[in-house]
Amino acid sequence: PDIYLNGTTFNDTVNFEKTGNNNISCNGGNVFGGNSSLVNSGSGNWVFSNITKDIYNGDLTLKNISTGSIYSAHNDASGTRYNGNLTIENLSSGTIRFGQGTGTSVLADGKVISIGASGFTNGILYLRNFSQVGNQAQNLIIPSGSTTIYLQTGSVFNGPLNVNSPQLYLNGSVFNDTASFTKNGSVNNYCIGGNTFQGITSIRTTGTGNFYLANTSPDNFNSNVNFNQDSSGILFPAYNGMNNFRGDISTVGSDTLITFAAGSGTVNFAGFNPQNIYGDSILAPRIRRMSMNNSSTGLTLNVRINIYGSLALVNGVVHTSNSALLILENGISSISSVSDQSFVNGPVRKIGNQAFTFPVGKNNRYRPIGISAPGSASDQYTAEYFYSDPHTLYNTNNKDLSLTNVSRCEYWSLIKSGGAANPFVAGSWNTNSCGVSSVADLRVVRWDAVMSKWRDMGSSSTSGTVTVGSVLASLNSSVYGIYSIGSTTTSNVLPIELTDFDAQLQNDIVHVRWETMSEVNNDYFTIERSSDGTSFSKIGIVQGSGNTTVKQSYSFDDISPLSDVSYYRLIQTDYDGKYEIFDPVTVKNSKSGSGFRVMAIVPNPFIDNLKVQFNVDTDINLSFELYSLSGNLITNREIPASSGNSEVEFDQVADLPQGIYILKISGNGKILHSERVIKN
Repeated sequence: PDIYLNGTTFNDTVNFEKTGNNNISCNGGNVFGGNSSLVNSGSGNWVFSNITKDIYNGDLTLKNISTGSIYSAHNDASGTRYNGNLTIENLSSGTIRFGQGTGTSVLADGKVISIGASGFTNGILYLRNFSQVGNQAQNLIIPSGSTTIYLQTGSVFNGPLNVNSPQLYLNGSVFNDTASFTKNGSVNNYCIGGNTFQGITSIRTTGTGNFYLANTSPDNFNSNVNFNQDSSGILFPAYNGMNNFRGDISTVGSDTLITFAAGSGTVNFAGFNPQNIYGDSILAPRIRRMSMNNSSTGLTLNVRINIYGSLALVNGVVHTSNSALLILENGISSISSVSDQSFVNGPVRKIGNQAFTFPVGKNNRYRPIGISAPGSASDQYTAEYFYSDPHTLYNTNNKDLSLTNVSRCEYWSLIKSGGAANPFVAGSWNTNSCGVSSVADLRVVRWDAVMSKWRDMGSSSTSGTVTVGSVLASLNSSVYGIYSIGSTTTSNVLPIELTDFDAQLQNDIVHVRWETMSEVNNDYFTIERSSDGTSFSKIGIVQGSGNTTVKQSYSFDDISPLSDVSYYRLIQTDYDGKYEIFDPVTVKNSKSGSGFRVMAIVPNPFIDNLKVQFNVDTDINLSFELYSLSGNLITNREIPASSGNSEVEFDQVADLPQGIYILKISGNGKILHSERVIKN
């Protein structure tokens, strides 16, 4: 009935079966030279390595038949060694436990732990302080029944791991390779958490029981992770605590919407490389609390996400689009920690009846727009910031008589996406805005698309100084759209308006010419030249006019121009050292014989297609690239062009947002042409 194994060496195959009902503890210190089988068919527990570790040099089978339990590697932290394959079977309500005391288990390189032919149809498997040497793949597959697997503190898996069990607990283990976890049972499981996932991870529910991750301690996902809920059992990732995600998150393929951080948890994007969220549009993920703390280029949404608790923008930019919105639900009244280092680049939608400041910006600039409290919890407004001159799309010369100026630096889109309320709009400015010198004269302005003019929405209150502040409109409107900041006097010049910039080659001299309509604190212009459109060098300085609302004309002559294609650009510098770089213009020295010229770019502005008509003297491979003003490549075409007239068409641009883009044409390793184009 009872068998004690205390310090014996077995040089061949051994089979031991304990049939009794007594609990017994073996001291350990045994060496098993051949394959071994340890079977507990009684109701008493059988404890191994209670004092000293055991060493299994052959394959080991642990089998539990009755209500008793097997405790392997129970004590001795130096580690019981499993130098062969390890097979486990459990046919009753008993348990098989590894490292349940102070002991540790070490599975040898190239060896596996697996479920035996008789299965693990009931009971519990505990893996505590269980580690493997090497990166052999491990599979623990129990597709049905009531079995529970606990992956406990101190366990380390270095190879790919696949676990599928009716009940599953992830409680403080480390997974250093790809890992897949499936819970298929009907009982709710509350995982302690504290796990570290180093490789690509997949976590699924296919049963009716709920699966709570990180119920006590936060988890750390250091690579990409996919969450799928494929049955009525609810999957709750990041349930409690500050859970760190350093790779991408995906819910693609989930049959049900997944809610993150549903308890008191937070999803913290803390990666060191660009991160993404993916999902299916009809089952977009929902996050209760989210924190942005990415030290790289930030987080890109590839699917809409809803946040219904809180959002902290600590570090890194959240990139959104019209098809992948960041939606803030009713109840959220503010965003914490937002700054030039962390904001939303793209549209943000707010649902609810709270006064709200949208955390939007672009080009390393946080530039918020706000609304007063709407009337209903279901009201919806969507905002986006644009760091570009609105004049091209929304003529700033067409304005109410009460307005002297409209900003030429920036504007916002604010759309009523749902509801009947008409809240008041609050515009803002800071040192990135253009020339605020009198706060009292500032106004919120709105583009009236019907009348094609800027409307004065007034000022009911202002806050801040000439360097940073906000102004709340005194008028509202049932129509929303494009907003900016205006002024009722010339005290706020607002734009440094560069209305013309050109360079022409005449008699072996390049004449650079430009004009401004107004200037604020303009110290000087620097003229730079480049042969490739990338590396520029200074060739001259022209003094600015300080502060003026009178049109100014400037010129500079390059008496020693480069051969072939040259690029000229302006840098405008303020008295305080701040500067702005304007887009370059191209000059071709006809003596170079480069043989490329653009004949037409049509239509410009464009709506759903853009054609470039050009001529080349010789066969050449050309690259046509369309960039946003922030420098992101939107689309490109590469074609072999034959001598003569040719044409290339961009025919997938209908979905591009309205705005200004840069078309660059390259060949033979050089930029041959660069020009602004406008999307209506």
